[in-house]
Amino acid sequence: MNDLNKSVNSTLRSVNTPLVENALKLLFILYATNLAPQVPEGVMLFFQNPILKFFIFFLVVWVNSKDTQLSLTVALLVVIVINFISGRGLLEMFKVEQNTNVHPGCLGLTMEDIRAVFNGDEEAMKQTLYNIQVPLSIPLTDEFAPVLATHLINNGYQVNNACSIN
Repeated sequence: MNDLNKSVNSTLRSVNTPLVENALKLLFILYATNLAPQVPEGVMLFFQNPILKFFIFFLVVWVNSKDTQLSLTVALLVVIVINFISGRGLLEMFKVEQNTNVHPGCLGLTMEDIRAVFNGDEEAMKQTLYNIQVPLSIPLTDEFAPVLATHLINNGYQVNNACSIN
C-alpha cells in the first residue's frame, strides 16, 4: 500500500500547490452552498457517472490528507451512501442506461405533447423529469418523447387519453 501511496502522491504532485488546493476548496465550498451558478445539463450528465463522483471525492480527501488509502476508503463510502440515500442500490449505481419499454399509446408523441402536460412550463417539466429519476442521458427531443411520456405515466401523470395507465 505504501507503493500505491507514493505513486499517487507523485502523480498528483501538481495538485499539491497552495494555489490549486485553495482554488479546489473554494470551488467545492461554492457549489456545496449553492452560491455558484446552475451547472449546465451537459456537465450534469457528465457528473452522473459514479466513477467520476468517486474520483472527485477521492481528490477532495486526498488534497486534505495526502493519504491514498484513507482517500479511497472515504470516497467509496461516500459514493455508496449517496446512492443508497437517493433510493438506488449498489448495483444500480453502475447502470449506464435504463431500458424502458414505450407504452403503445405514447408512440408518436412529440415534446410539445409533453410540454402541454406542464402547460408549457419547461422548467417544471425538467424538474419533474429529474424528480422521477428519468436518466439524464435521455435527450429532450421528439425522438425520445415517447420514452419520456412512458416515464411520466409510470409515475402517475396522464399525457393524453391514449398515453395513460388504465
